[in-house]
Amino acid sequence: MDKGYEAFCLVDPMFYDSPTVAQENDVDFALGMSEVPPGWSRDELEDWLVYMPAVNEVPNQGWKIHASACLDNAEKILGATWDYCIPRNIPFKFVRSEELLLLANGKYAHRGSSGKFITI
Repeated sequence: MDKGYEAFCLVDPMFYDSPTVAQENDVDFALGMSEVPPGWSRDELEDWLVYMPAVNEVPNQGWKIHASACLDNAEKILGATWDYCIPRNIPFKFVRSEELLLLANGKYAHRGSSGKFITI
């Protein structure tokens, strides 16, 4: 049985919806709520926050890095990534909150994105 629907059941006991729509008790990580650095843009992409420098030439091909985290070290890993990427104009995105990170690390999380917290 496909468990892909399970995250949509968590939003409401009677109706399906996206977990990113109903964020009543969910709070974004502190860095995600801070001011966007000068020369950077911040975009919301479902459960991700995407940070992109204004002047950025992305190569046609190359590598990307995925970083995983647990709830107890996510803020520290995000802070280290922020401190590295921002001054070097390296674009990155991260799962916006602890609740959404918990879902991404859950047993029935989509295998393609399971465990990913940050993409550089």
